[in-house]
Amino acid sequence: MDVVYVLKRSDRNEELRFSLRSLANLPHDKVWAAGYRPRWANLDEIPVRQRLNKFENSAANLRAACHDPRVSDDFAYFNDDFFVLQPLEQLPVLHRGTVRDFVAEHVRHYGRPGAYLKGLQATAELLATQVRIRDPLCFEGHVPLIVNKALMRRALDLGADLPVLHYRTLYGNLARLAGEKIGDWKIRDSHSVPEPSWLFTSTVDTVFASGAVGTWLRARFPDPSPYERT
Repeated sequence: MDVVYVLKRSDRNEELRFSLRSLANLPHDKVWAAGYRPRWANLDEIPVRQRLNKFENSAANLRAACHDPRVSDDFAYFNDDFFVLQPLEQLPVLHRGTVRDFVAEHVRHYGRPGAYLKGLQATAELLATQVRIRDPLCFEGHVPLIVNKALMRRALDLGADLPVLHYRTLYGNLARLAGEKIGDWKIRDSHSVPEPSWLFTSTVDTVFASGAVGTWLRARFPDPSPYERT
């Protein structure tokens, strides 16, 4: 199975470097950069012009991967800040509970919903009206996801009119995925590191650059991967 990274245009991407190193924990075939391949990265490339907002660019990059015949029919979808922390034979299916509960939890912590949560709510409404799934699961877990190209193309087409489409959640419910509920494995503060039981973690740019989790990940994966040019 191939791995596909959906990437914005940037050559300064140290999170990607260490994410690629963490792929040593996951059996895989080719590794693709959909959108933009950094000059230092030794990856197969699916170039996509980056000219829209980040949500639309991300969907366009994923769509290009799903239409590329060179990519395996099922692939592992990665963002550049996903890190595989434990040796795995295959990717598990992981979710964050129902969209309803996920949104309620975020509103309790962060207040009024912004564009991200409103897009998730719109995605859930689309699932209710078009697919008859009334209480969909949320697959916005900041962890890798196995994607079938044909079904993801259907998801992207179905949600094409949404300004902020949560295609992971739309896809996961179309595929009738279940799996295991997890907590928030994305680290956003400067002092936290992953718990021993976590299979994956994710970061934000500033925390990876100067926080404890960045130091932890650099120590965890010190050896260059085959995907870094010398």
